[in-house]
Amino acid sequence: MISGKKIRWDRFLLLVALGLGMVCQTQWVMALTVPSLTTRVTDYAEMLSPATRQQLESVLTTLEKSDSTKLAVLTVPSLEGE
Repeated sequence: MISGKKIRWDRFLLLVALGLGMVCQTQWVMALTVPSLTTRVTDYAEMLSPATRQQLESVLTTLEKSDSTKLAVLTVPSLEGE
């Protein structure tokens, strides 16, 4: 009888863990969608001047050509509660 209760308790814990995993995954899916990489600088928040944006593009292009490092800049107007 005791071992039977232990098995039920283990199943309960497994179901709780799976449920928490699904909730966390749902929160992750609902997070802000990052756009596909088409440029090195994407300024959705409109924080950067055209000159600054161009300068960043130039620096990132040079960095990528020099040692294959890929780096992108993304600004967003809001983190949507995060």
